[in-house]
Amino acid sequence: MIATTCRKCKKDIPDEGAYCLYCGARQTPKKRTAHKRASGSGTITKLSGKRSKPYQAFRAAVTNEDGDTIRKLVGTYATYAEAEDALRADKAEQAAPPASEYTDFTLQQIFDEWKKTRDYKDLAKQTQDNYKAAFKYLKPFHGWKFRDLRRPQFQQAIDAAEAAGKSRSTMEKIKVISTILSDFACENDVTVKNYASNVKLPAEGKKKPPEYFSEIEVAKLDKVVGDPMIDMTMVLIYTGMRISEMTRLTKFDVDLKEMLITGGVKTEAGKDRIIPIHPRIQQIIVRLYNECEKYIFEETVSVGNKKKGTDRIVKKPYRYEHFCDLYYPALQRAGVRRLTPHKARHTFFTRLDDKCEDKLGMAMVGGHSDPNFTERTYVHPDVERLRRVIACL
Repeated sequence: MIATTCRKCKKDIPDEGAYCLYCGARQTPKKRTAHKRASGSGTITKLSGKRSKPYQAFRAAVTNEDGDTIRKLVGTYATYAEAEDALRADKAEQAAPPASEYTDFTLQQIFDEWKKTRDYKDLAKQTQDNYKAAFKYLKPFHGWKFRDLRRPQFQQAIDAAEAAGKSRSTMEKIKVISTILSDFACENDVTVKNYASNVKLPAEGKKKPPEYFSEIEVAKLDKVVGDPMIDMTMVLIYTGMRISEMTRLTKFDVDLKEMLITGGVKTEAGKDRIIPIHPRIQQIIVRLYNECEKYIFEETVSVGNKKKGTDRIVKKPYRYEHFCDLYYPALQRAGVRRLTPHKARHTFFTRLDDKCEDKLGMAMVGGHSDPNFTERTYVHPDVERLRRVIACL
């Protein structure tokens, strides 16, 4: 019989014995339970000897530019479970976006930062105002950190607007500004996903017939000409100008001798277009031309610091918000429906469409891109032709 030495008491015992006959010590080591980890999830090893934290956790091995295999130590731990938890936390941290100066910014702060970008500054003033108005519907979340916002919050803003009876156009603008800000947040490592892009808008209902000022309503407005808001509304109706175009009109854009307006800002077709002044508004234009300093439609505002005595009164073009604050009460006083200012432009085209057969001339006066590209490109506007179009109103 072949003898061997006990691992503990050092006495001779039979080689095939699993336990010592004298002290009972186990002679063959226990098989370790293998912990198989998923590929790429890191490695856990146990150090030998008596240690308070024998388990080492390493990130998954990577190969550097020199071809060397690198394993980064995450830490040492008392138990295997602690080491495993540490690897999970480390992997989650690695997957998170890198630290950004905007990381802790609120929704309001992200909006303010976006307004400093070229993307915002290049927008038309009216578009900027539309986005500002849409952002107000997100007010319940203005103080939230942007990284905590998810689809339900953006959806809640849409649903609240629908419950308040707001138009689909308003809800679309809420979704657009939410998506823009989410894209900005993603680009700046605040979030890893645009959660606003998948919000749902309510189904489109049957479209309402287009609204415009009726002949009776135009006659009612004509009776109270002299009210600044009514004057502006009449000019919108008889020129087809957009509000932003009208409020920017200066003396240099008006030719009283030829009774022509040159203006337009929104589209290539609309820039510097010629608009004959309709006889029904000529008196309004002449009066305002003689009264104004620079802008045909201007309001008096105070600028500077009143407490420091640096305030002064200046004339500026009407701001859209202030215009609307005064516009709707003026319609009510005239006994006219509450139609948006842009409906005046609808009125212009609707009336012309009924009476004028020169569709190209209408497009030239109104600043619309004409359906016939060749005509729009090679046919130049003739003033007399435009006068005939305006005469159809």
